Amino acid sequence: MSMPKKQIRKPPEPRDEIISFIKKQDKASCLRWMQ
Repeated sequence: MSMPKKQIRKPPEPRDEIISFIKKQDKASCLRWMQ
């Protein structure tokens, strides 16, 4: 099953945005704990 290349190029999945957001929150909470 070969997919057209146009379908491969798509905006990042919301899941990736959520993961990056969680990582940012994680860093912030870690810094808060360090203080």
